[in-house]
Formats: sequence, C-alpha cells, structure tokens
Amino acid sequence: MDEIEDVPNEPPEEEPWCSTCPGYTDYRKKQSSVSRADTDGGAYPEIVVVPYCIDCDEPMHYLRHCRAITWSANLLAALIWVIALLCVLFLFSPSPGSLAGLVLVTLLSYAMSRSPRRSRAVLGRWKRWKDEEGIKELLDRKPET
Repeated sequence: MDEIEDVPNEPPEEEPWCSTCPGYTDYRKKQSSVSRADTDGGAYPEIVVVPYCIDCDEPMHYLRHCRAITWSANLLAALIWVIALLCVLFLFSPSPGSLAGLVLVTLLSYAMSRSPRRSRAVLGRWKRWKDEEGIKELLDRKPET
C-alpha cells in the first residue's frame, strides 16, 4: 500500500510594511509597466506589481528585500576593504602611498555600505515601530492577581 505524504505548505508571503503609517496596514497591489532592454537591441515591457497602502496611498516595503539589499551592500563593502587590506599588507609593502590608497578604499567602502539609504531608513523606522509596539504591549498588559 502506498503511503500518502503530506506536502509541506509553502510559507505565507511576507506582508508589506508601510513606513508612512508605521504598521502592517491594508494594501492593494498596483501594476505598472517598466521598459527593459532586450538582447536584440530592442525593449520589452515588464509588469511590476507594487503594494500600496490604502490609508496613505504610498508604496509599501517588503522588509525581507530591504534586509537583503542592506546586507549585500555591507558584505560587498567589507569584502572590497579586506581585499584592499590584504593587497597593502602582502602584495605591496606598507608605504605612504599604499596606506593612502587603503584610506581611500576605506572611505569608499564606508560610503558603499551606507548607499542603500531608503532600505536603511525603512528598517530603522520598522525597528523603532517594533520597539514602540513592544512597550505598548507591556503597558497594556494587566497584572495578574
């Protein structure tokens, strides 16, 4: 007799977060068309679906995407800086010129890690909102007697 295997349910899609109305508000999805370059030299339309908040009619953000963008930029900046440091230490002898180059790469890496401003701002607002919600929950909780 064949056994029936349960197929695991797909995890629910992450809810978008509105940074204007801080919260997981109701939303509707709007479709828009974006022109993309084709390998033949032409262009083709790509349909993009973006969630918009019903309350403020502003675009909402998926926190997963914001985290991925921020982590990717930080990882790339750190990798570039480590490669530059290894080049200064092992490939070139530490001289004033190579140290000046390392300082320049350090500044550029720092600027690169700070480049996803919108994602950082959304994550910062979400973290602040989450902390405020936790405090409200603690204050609203009635003591058990």
